[in-house]
Amino acid sequence: MAMKDAGEFVTKMIAVTKGEQTLKEALDEYDAGVVASGEEVETSKKQTMAFHDYENFLNSPLVKMGIKPPPA
Repeated sequence: MAMKDAGEFVTKMIAVTKGEQTLKEALDEYDAGVVASGEEVETSKKQTMAFHDYENFLNSPLVKMGIKPPPA
């Protein structure tokens, strides 16, 4: 995730230097993406733990949300 975040940051800064976005717009979008990625990591962690705890598996993100990611 760190590499993905770094790549996205560079992409946003390039957009700023080209005048395609203001610095505020770029950083706001970057921040929103980092938060969303963090939520994905937390869901993945919960699912991993659920695979090893059958009693709680039925409460896992995979069972509750399925395999299709939520709409962005």
